[in-house]
Amino acid sequence: MRKGLSPSSNGEWIPDLPVLRHQRLFGAAVVALILSLVGGCLAPLGIVAGDAGEAAGPKNAWKLYQGAWFSIAYPGDFEPRPSLAADEGDSFDSAFFVATDGKVSFYVLSPQWRRAADDIVLLPARESRLEQYERMQEGFLMRASLFAARDGSYERFVESYVSTDQTVSWTFQFRYPGEHERKKYLPLYERFKASLKQFSD
Repeated sequence: MRKGLSPSSNGEWIPDLPVLRHQRLFGAAVVALILSLVGGCLAPLGIVAGDAGEAAGPKNAWKLYQGAWFSIAYPGDFEPRPSLAADEGDSFDSAFFVATDGKVSFYVLSPQWRRAADDIVLLPARESRLEQYERMQEGFLMRASLFAARDGSYERFVESYVSTDQTVSWTFQFRYPGEHERKKYLPLYERFKASLKQFSD
């Protein structure tokens, strides 16, 4: 038995999760990859406090980014790049955080209410969706998707959380060029997600 996976009637392996919609599998390796990226962080993350004071690595301390309705900690050697502007003021609802070499990036969208992540939509001419699944947890619909560049230059993993009343949402993304970088930066990505704090009115 593969940890975290169960055989289906046709012999494929699927996640041990209450899957609401499971698109066609591209093999057990893709599913296992999604499970390793999601890990134990399937609950909505906008209410979990993180510690921005510890070091991201041996050289760089974490920093705190302030959006319009959220704050989030990121590795000190990453560059924040604000993206979707908020409806009011000069702040932003989303931002990318890019590693020094430009090959790895984290992303967060955390608006006051619900908002689509229009800055990370699928680009059919350049990339394809390898896998997607959904599950309900604690009043939120969680959707996890894995995309890959058609030229093999990168993969990106997207997690979105939408409340059942359709009013609140968060979205995260982890983009990396290959397996080595995925494993290296995954612990930082998990900590990045866990540090998100959503502000109220």
